[in-house]
Amino acid sequence: MSHRLIPRRPRRIAAAALAILLCGCAPRKTAVRTNNPQLDAFIELMTPRRIEIQRYLTRAVSFDGSGNPDGIELVLAAKDAFGDEVKCVGTILVELYRRPKASPDRLGRRVVDWQVDITTAEKLSAYWDNVARCVKLPLVLPDVKLHPGRYVLTAQLTTPTGQHLQDRYEFTIEPGLVPRPTTVR
Repeated sequence: MSHRLIPRRPRRIAAAALAILLCGCAPRKTAVRTNNPQLDAFIELMTPRRIEIQRYLTRAVSFDGSGNPDGIELVLAAKDAFGDEVKCVGTILVELYRRPKASPDRLGRRVVDWQVDITTAEKLSAYWDNVARCVKLPLVLPDVKLHPGRYVLTAQLTTPTGQHLQDRYEFTIEPGLVPRPTTVR
């Protein structure tokens, strides 16, 4: 009596499919290649491999000072191959979703999106927080106020090398007043 639950041939197909899937999930190498292997290795080591929304620092804020949430202060870290913070250069697409209660929908209804371009030294210095080693993005809501409830914030960085790095953060806005944003400098 054979104890195989899956016949050999389907098992090989499943193993091959799993290998392809796992290869697709591995961090992509940068698309930049030069004629200098040492420079290629340096670029590979120093470019971001992942981004992280800093959960304890990202929050709803009141840009107008009224205490009512009219924006998000997003603190975003970019990490290299070793997990160390590096500068976050590229275009960042941020989307805010309102997540309904008891819904199977993982995101909910999109409230607003922002596109932030950080491709020049001036823009990087405007958003870079040297102490936190992250970019701090003031995301003002145009003509929308945030109400108490559950939200999902997604961020996608498209680097100059063509990589797309993503993260998402689920949070709750409680009833009451929120603080003013902190300054970058």
